[in-house]
Amino acid sequence: MEKTAHHLKRFGTSVLCVIMAFALAATVAMSNAVCHAFAAATQGSGVSALPYEGVYDGQAHSATITAADSYTLYYSDTTELTASNYATKGTKANPAYTDATLDSEGAVASKTVYYYAKAGEAGGADEAGSTTVTINPCPIAVTWDANYFTYDGKEHQVNATVTNKLDGDYLELNVVNNTGADVGDYTAEVYGIYGNTNYTMAGAKGTTLEWLICYLLTEEDATVSGDTLNSSGWFTGNVKLTAPEGYTLSTDEEKTWASSVDITKEGASSVAYQLREDTSGYITDVLKKEIKLDTVDPVVNKVETAVTTTGATLKISATEGTSGLDSYKLEGLPSGAAATCSNGVFTVTGLSAGTTYNLKVVMTDVSGRNTEYAVSVTTAKKSASSISSNSNGSTNNTSSTSKTGDLLATAGASFACLAVLAAAVLLMLRRKER
Repeated sequence: MEKTAHHLKRFGTSVLCVIMAFALAATVAMSNAVCHAFAAATQGSGVSALPYEGVYDGQAHSATITAADSYTLYYSDTTELTASNYATKGTKANPAYTDATLDSEGAVASKTVYYYAKAGEAGGADEAGSTTVTINPCPIAVTWDANYFTYDGKEHQVNATVTNKLDGDYLELNVVNNTGADVGDYTAEVYGIYGNTNYTMAGAKGTTLEWLICYLLTEEDATVSGDTLNSSGWFTGNVKLTAPEGYTLSTDEEKTWASSVDITKEGASSVAYQLREDTSGYITDVLKKEIKLDTVDPVVNKVETAVTTTGATLKISATEGTSGLDSYKLEGLPSGAAATCSNGVFTVTGLSAGTTYNLKVVMTDVSGRNTEYAVSVTTAKKSASSISSNSNGSTNNTSSTSKTGDLLATAGASFACLAVLAAAVLLMLRRKER
């Protein structure tokens, strides 16, 4: 009896455990069902679609589209997705874009991305929609390789480089005023790009450059040498303009270059020249040297003379059209004679009457060149003179010219006496005939 009661007790305990296990399983299943139902009722699809917009950087970019874990997303960048075509027209890969896209007018065009969110076993409604991906062209940033050149007669060029262009990208620039050979100021400009729509001029930086070509600046200078006769600054021949060591020079606007140049232009002139450095070829601006050259002697055109018994006047007519006449000198005067000169006219005193003098006129110009001109001068002779004795035994010469009145009176008286005598003789002869 006791043994039977013990078995009944154990059987009852087992049945209770089984009943409790079934109850727990039913509770868990009901709880999961309630949770799924709650999630489906409260969460829905959970789709979020965010567009993308950025500047070209060489990377692929997509729109950000998310949904609840129970949903499956389908994408298309060509066809709007619906319940009837999402499986055939859509793909599970979210489209990604790297390059900027422009429309026919050159404006940025966005890419449209269509999506379809397919609900899973948890239930919920499918959802379709679209968003965009926009890749804007990158504004170029430009640097230049130079902004200054020294003039050498050759063409120079400044080159532009796009610093933010990605490696491997092809891009060409349209550039103006970036070449030149003459001295001056230039403005180079990148005015356009082509070959890659991922870059744009809109918002570009550094697209213009002020650049210049300048003459060589140096303290070196040419020197002038030649024959001189004095310190007047005038050369009289063999004039050379010589470049300093390490340079050549040109006096014909860069047509020819030489270490030295002969200067043959007569008179005072401003000689223009340029220096060129041998090693670099750089050329200076036009420099000038004032050079005075006189290779022609003064020329005597004529000499007019006038004499007295003790002096003479010599008027010199001469030509000197280069440096100009500087001085006159009269040589060959005897001792005791003197000469003064004013404006080419010599006045000579202290000469002897009736004497021939062989003189020499020396004319010198400012450069020191001179011309000698021989001239012969004979002074006037003295006239016949009357000589009278002075009480001291000396004699006086009286000029017949000063006694002309007395001589005429004496001659008249003598002529009257002869006439009277002749008349008397004639009268006596007539008396004898009677």
